[in-house]
Amino acid sequence: MPKIRYERLADQLNLTVRDFQYVLDNAKIIKKGFGKSYLRLEITEGELERYKQGLKNMIKG
Repeated sequence: MPKIRYERLADQLNLTVRDFQYVLDNAKIIKKGFGKSYLRLEITEGELERYKQGLKNMIKG
C-alpha cells in the first residue's frame, strides 16, 4: 500500500474515532421508573445529519 494512501486512511480513522467518541460522550442513559431504560442523544439534528453524510461518503469512496 502506498504511504500516502496509508496516511490518508489513518487520518480518516482518527477523524471517525474522534466523531464517534463525541457521539458517545453525548449519549445519556435515561432510566424510567417503569419500563425499559433508553438512550438519549444530546446532539443537534444538524450534527446527526453531518455524521450520517460523512459515513455515507466514507463507504462510497
